[in-house]
Amino acid sequence: MSRISTNTNNDEPIGSKRFHYTPLKTKPRVRKYLLYIVIVIIVVVALAIFWLWPSWYADINLQTQLYSNKANADFINVYFLNFWGTNFLFNKTALIGAFIGCIIMTIPPDKTLLTTIGTRLGFGKPSYAKSLLFWWTAGFVIFYFLGFMLDFNASTFSWVAYLIESGEMNLSPTIISDAFSVLFNSGSKDFITIYIYGNMILPIILFTLSVVIFRFILNIVKNIYLRRNDYYALANIFIAIGLVFGIWFFSTPTQALDGINLIQIWSIVIGFISFPIFGALIYFYGRSNYSRDSKNYILTIPKIKRIGSVGFLLMIILVIPLFISIGPAISINDTSVWIEQQWVKKYQREVEWTTDCAGLDMFEERTIENFSLSTTTPDEIMVSQIRQYDQNFAVQYLAASIGSTYEGLADSDIVYINNKEYWVAPKTIRFTQITGDPVQRSTELLDHVEGFLAMDTFTGELINISLISTFNITQNYPIFFGESESERYLLQTLGTTSQEGVIGAYDSDILLGTEWAGNTTNYDHRYSSQPDGTLSGLESFWKKINLGLIAYSTRPENDYLINRNVRTRVKNILLPQLSIDNDPYLVFDIERGRLYYAVSIYTNINVGSYAMYPVSRFLGICLVDVIDGQMTFYENPSLDKINDPTAPLWSIYMSNSIYDWEIDWFNDSEMDWLKDQLRYPEDLFEKQLEANYIYHVNDPNKWKSEIDFHERPKGGDLYYIESDIGEGVEYIGLDLVEYKGDSANILAGMYVVRHGDNFGDAIFYHTRDSGTSYLGPQSANQTYLTEATQEISLIAGARNGNILLYPIAGSIYYYIPTYSTSGVLQQLKLAGFIEALTRNVGYGDDAGEAYENLNITGIIGDSNLTLTYNFDIETSINYPDDPGQFTISLHNTNNTYSVTGLDVKVNLSIYTSTDLNVNYSLLVPPSLGQLENSTYVFLIDTESFTGMNFTIIDTTLFFGEGLVLNGYLVPSKGNVIVYAKWTLIVDGEIIYQSPVSIILVLQ
Repeated sequence: MSRISTNTNNDEPIGSKRFHYTPLKTKPRVRKYLLYIVIVIIVVVALAIFWLWPSWYADINLQTQLYSNKANADFINVYFLNFWGTNFLFNKTALIGAFIGCIIMTIPPDKTLLTTIGTRLGFGKPSYAKSLLFWWTAGFVIFYFLGFMLDFNASTFSWVAYLIESGEMNLSPTIISDAFSVLFNSGSKDFITIYIYGNMILPIILFTLSVVIFRFILNIVKNIYLRRNDYYALANIFIAIGLVFGIWFFSTPTQALDGINLIQIWSIVIGFISFPIFGALIYFYGRSNYSRDSKNYILTIPKIKRIGSVGFLLMIILVIPLFISIGPAISINDTSVWIEQQWVKKYQREVEWTTDCAGLDMFEERTIENFSLSTTTPDEIMVSQIRQYDQNFAVQYLAASIGSTYEGLADSDIVYINNKEYWVAPKTIRFTQITGDPVQRSTELLDHVEGFLAMDTFTGELINISLISTFNITQNYPIFFGESESERYLLQTLGTTSQEGVIGAYDSDILLGTEWAGNTTNYDHRYSSQPDGTLSGLESFWKKINLGLIAYSTRPENDYLINRNVRTRVKNILLPQLSIDNDPYLVFDIERGRLYYAVSIYTNINVGSYAMYPVSRFLGICLVDVIDGQMTFYENPSLDKINDPTAPLWSIYMSNSIYDWEIDWFNDSEMDWLKDQLRYPEDLFEKQLEANYIYHVNDPNKWKSEIDFHERPKGGDLYYIESDIGEGVEYIGLDLVEYKGDSANILAGMYVVRHGDNFGDAIFYHTRDSGTSYLGPQSANQTYLTEATQEISLIAGARNGNILLYPIAGSIYYYIPTYSTSGVLQQLKLAGFIEALTRNVGYGDDAGEAYENLNITGIIGDSNLTLTYNFDIETSINYPDDPGQFTISLHNTNNTYSVTGLDVKVNLSIYTSTDLNVNYSLLVPPSLGQLENSTYVFLIDTESFTGMNFTIIDTTLFFGEGLVLNGYLVPSKGNVIVYAKWTLIVDGEIIYQSPVSIILVLQ
């Protein structure tokens, strides 16, 4: 019989009602915490909806619009890689890590971690269900974020996964064995297998083994801390050690191993297999003992000895391959052993793999004599093409010409246009003078500069852009997309390159349509092209808040310019393993009067294994229009997509589904302007040079002795100059190298990369078989300093410029200029030529005078002639007020009065480039009467020259008779280079022809 109890506070029996749930009708403290949790959730959700998401997605939205409208590129695909890329919080790469971790930790569910924490915090031991729930909730989040580590190597995991998913690459089911077969097959060069294995399969293996090792570590903790069992703890230790060997083992296909390493690798294999097996045996041995006696879980001394003896036997087996490798290691100094074990199995493979990957087969080798003897350009032309003024001089000189306090100077570059070199530096906004006010930084108040500066590399004269048709660009050409101030400019104006905390010019985004546009007299233009993107609503609101333009935050819709720095503009649309050259340069579409930045794009694909350098290929350039920011991609015309063994790795980037490359532009005559100005990227070429310094050696003896290893001399650089390598004057990149470690600074050779019709062709002119030593650049510099010590000591703040090499007079000569420095001003005070073989030195006020002082004579006739002669002409003319004076001295020294007089004729030949349209006249004493003259035209390479030949003297000189004549050369225009040559004819035969003098006609 049941009893019903009653509640004293009401009439209903206690058991008469079922259980009722009333929300929040619990203890007041619990209700308070629940309320706090609800409020926090509401705040977080509100922040995510109204701030975090629109603030973050605003930039993504703008980038998507920018590259869709102005580059025809899919930014979403590039940025997210179909959600493989780790740029986004939610991605498939991290998801793989999460699933790997959770699966490993839940088969069966691991309780050790929660139990260990529970014993410390007092909530006890969890059930299997709770452990399973933990690993697939909190554990899933932990492993998800750890999964980002799969993409640690420059996003290569996500990129390879994306390529496999999109069908661009195939994943073989035997890829692991294929990777190891590459390691053991010395003739294999399977770059694709190693690339996929090293960048996708290996990260998964390492991540998986690491999680497994973590679980075994937890087991060790469990069997020591929670429930002691020495057998189980020791078993897990051995298994974990074996897995560490496994990590080592699976990494070996990505390493360059020699013959000895290939023997020793079997110790890793033995360790990977034997340690887990030994651990498993200990586990089952301990389990057997424990099942018979639950107190038998402690290792006693006899059992330790028994297990130790087995472990010792295991260690002996483990080191057997190491013992086997001792023999070859001891005899490695033997030539045959070294060649077999190290050269054939490692270094030769490094040479072959690195040559293919770094593209070193681009270098054609020639002797240095080929460079000096193959030139077809007369010395006078070659000397006039010399780069007398270096970049440091150009930066100071051009910076002094800036006429505004808010303008600075971007990086100065060599520009080759109309067969002539110029130092060209675009102006930029001088942000070091700006306080950082948001209006100055992010509105149209200071959103661009107008114009650029240019200097002749030979004369050092500033080019008046508005008066010269070379560039066909107006003086006030607007640059809305450009570069920040150059480091050289900052160093010379501020004394430091540090810009910490200071945003650079063109680095800030611009809000268009504010009233600040046109409120300044600094500009003639304002931005009127298509915006990069448009935002509205919350995205636009937070974008303006982030820019600091709070006053404009209530406007519903706004237009923006973003990524205005041309490097950022191109870099933000690059796929993984692509790089840009850090030295963008200006190019000029002369016919259309348009100005662009050229940004070079090249690959940096790390293969690993025996490839000591990444796959380096110049893919092409992106032209950025400085007015509207439009981007156009032009493919490198020298790419070899058929015969290049690495093409499957980089040809993916040439797909028009990724970038809209212009392919056949190089053969389009309308694009000749770009073809002539295109240059090989400096950063890429220097990487390839660094590889070729060593990996051009394919002889084991030379490799071992290192006698043909190279290095760049101190202060060396890649110089873009005009020179002649056998086909007339052309635009080349030049880099000098010395023998590595040679204290004598001996020239090892020179690297040349060609442009124009021969774009991408590279030549290494070597000295290895010359039978004599050529001066290196530093030795040439010391020779010059020694010979001209007195003259240089008189130059205030003397500074030597770039050391360049030119073919002159059938040999090679270093050219070294010396500048005086006074404050921020510099002047060319001295120049020297140093013959690389004989150390012959000639120096003077400029290249022309230095060449004359080399005493390289012209044609000299009969040495028994009784006529003495001297000819001189000024090498500098100021047009039109100061013509060039010349002097002729002749003397018949014959003392025999009965000898017939000498019929003497003196010709002065004057010429310059035909397209300059220069005419000449001579002013001579009236007694000479009318001078004879004739006009002639000739070609050097493809360039036409027009000259006039003046017969100044045509007379007979008898014994003891002589004359001295002074006259003047008058050109018809200034800012040109004129060449002059004397010819002496006696009795109808040419007796003497002078070297050609270079005359600078200044204005």
